[in-house]
Amino acid sequence: MIYNVLWSDKSFGGAEIYVRKMQSEFAIPFITLKDKSVWQLICFFFTLLNPANQYIFHDTRASLLSAFRFFYRKDICVLHGPGKHAKFIFLLHKLFNSYCYRVILVNSDIFSAQASKAFHIIENESSLDSHSSPTSKDVIYFGRLEKSKGVDVLCEYWQKHAHLASLHIVGDGSLHKALKEQYPNIQFYGALNHQQLNKVINNVAFYISCSNREGKSLALMEAMSTGLIPIVCDIQSQHFLYQDLDFPLLNEDLSNFDSVVSTWLNQKDEPKKITMQKVKNYSKTHFQGNWANQWREVLKPTGKSY
Repeated sequence: MIYNVLWSDKSFGGAEIYVRKMQSEFAIPFITLKDKSVWQLICFFFTLLNPANQYIFHDTRASLLSAFRFFYRKDICVLHGPGKHAKFIFLLHKLFNSYCYRVILVNSDIFSAQASKAFHIIENESSLDSHSSPTSKDVIYFGRLEKSKGVDVLCEYWQKHAHLASLHIVGDGSLHKALKEQYPNIQFYGALNHQQLNKVINNVAFYISCSNREGKSLALMEAMSTGLIPIVCDIQSQHFLYQDLDFPLLNEDLSNFDSVVSTWLNQKDEPKKITMQKVKNYSKTHFQGNWANQWREVLKPTGKSY
């Protein structure tokens, strides 16, 4: 039996969406660890020792458990982002790579080009089915509500622009309650399923994120597939937006936040519509179609047809 394993028990976030997509596409169930009792974790530990099982561990905390199965050499570790300490994460995953069947990166830009060659890469792609609105000025963030994602900074900086458009925030996390109380002029939805998220996206024009630690952000990929115009930080994995599409990017210190946001919010409907189509076309060309087939190749040795 194959299982996806991840630490988080949230319904929204890159790894969380990823394992649900794998469950939908390949019928591979997932196990979350954060919500388990001590007894449940002990029971799970004993299942790790079963040589008949195979595990796909997502992100570093869950991947550490692969060490208990190093002698089987059949498990897979998936890294969704570089985290705070990229060099340490790289070395740790080099170690995982020495005894796991595969270590997979969801984007080649998580590490440097040379470093990434040590791993297998399966690029993220979107599974949303909705369309952004060129007549809207509203902006959306969807993902985890944590300091590491810069959501608190986004809410603070947004206040200068709140009179021009609405900011919609979808997702759950440790900051949700505090931010909702602090910023009544921002619409907080909590965690939504894809169908509910599609309805919100149909009424907004832009996707925004102030996170400056991302691999290939699944939220960004999904936003672009719907035509949402991205307003994100200038980090390595997102530099293609400037290089290929000539979109302005936020400085990592957000010193140009006001100018970038104002430029987009003041764009007229017709050029905005053209830009949205440009975003969708780019997404279709660069991000869609290969994910499932690449995973099927990786899973072939299991002997089960996916």
